[in-house]
Amino acid sequence: MVATLGAIVNGTAQPILGVIFAKFLGILSAPKELLAEVFGEDFLQDEVTKFTIWMLIVAVVNGIAIVFQKYSFGYLGNKVTQRVREVLYVSILQKNIGWFDERDNGPSVLTSILSADAAAINGVGGESIGPTAESVFGMIGGIAVGFYWAPLQAVVCLLVSPIMVIGATID
Repeated sequence: MVATLGAIVNGTAQPILGVIFAKFLGILSAPKELLAEVFGEDFLQDEVTKFTIWMLIVAVVNGIAIVFQKYSFGYLGNKVTQRVREVLYVSILQKNIGWFDERDNGPSVLTSILSADAAAINGVGGESIGPTAESVFGMIGGIAVGFYWAPLQAVVCLLVSPIMVIGATID
């Protein structure tokens, strides 16, 4: 649960930062004299400070979420690996004594299988689930932000997304 929450925060941080940057650049692109005349002398400084604080908040929350996500998915991978090793070890111990006489079932082969298979499961279980979940939530967050700010462009992006996914899969 904590790992998924971390993936949600990490994935949605980029679309949120995109909105903050867009508003920030909108303020910075307006003529300074016009802003001072319409909103007052300190408006630009106040807006720059506000958006800087928002970016700092997003960065700190994202950093904390990264720690929780990496730790939780790592813990999950280690627990799954430990459980697979235990099941494999118990199944080896329950074999008939004659099974160990075969060349394919020697001690060196069995210890090699114990370490290789468990390491492969650890890589799949802990290290690859985190970035995948983060990407999925990032895409969902980006689509949500897109539909809020520019619905027609979001529809076009949504229609192009399968092509991008297929291209990334082929690569």
